[in-house]
Amino acid sequence: MIVYVETNFLLELALAQEHTQAASELLVLATQRAFTLVIPSFALSEAFSTLAQRERNRRSLQNNLSQHLRDLRRSAPHQSAAAALEPLLEFLQGLEREEFGRLQQAVGQILATAHIVEFNTDVYALALRTEERFGLSPQDEIVYASVLHHLRSRPSDKPKIFVSTNFKDFEDPDLVAELHAHGCRYEVSFEACLAQVRPT
Repeated sequence: MIVYVETNFLLELALAQEHTQAASELLVLATQRAFTLVIPSFALSEAFSTLAQRERNRRSLQNNLSQHLRDLRRSAPHQSAAAALEPLLEFLQGLEREEFGRLQQAVGQILATAHIVEFNTDVYALALRTEERFGLSPQDEIVYASVLHHLRSRPSDKPKIFVSTNFKDFEDPDLVAELHAHGCRYEVSFEACLAQVRPT
């Protein structure tokens, strides 16, 4: 089986959100060669830029919170509230290192395991045509074009799945039909994908 993943697979692993267990098990099975994992090279860089943007937003929140805490400390009735909020500021300051650490670890495993779809002129041209057909965001156009290019250039009789939790964009009926025409199913959850690739 061939499983295509994209940026939200990496972010799930980095941010340790509610579907991390399924995403982690998928990665473990991929490293064990239970299936072939395929990911666009663009998704690797996009995941880092997404975390960087989250960190910029968080630092803005930290700066605002620090200013409010300074103001609260100057008021005798509010000093205990300021002290209670101090751990929150310390917690926010440690998140960047943890998230980037998990992302770096995941990317290292993926680079050692997965087939990486290069972002080249063919993929870019296909992404531009995709924009006219499905109205995807520029990032999603490149991701989808990478998957479609791989499906077209490396035809295989193996079952194929494209899994992305970004269903609001990718669950377009015409897009899903195009995937099906290449023998590829679309799944909206890592759990559903895992159920199909987990050894029985």
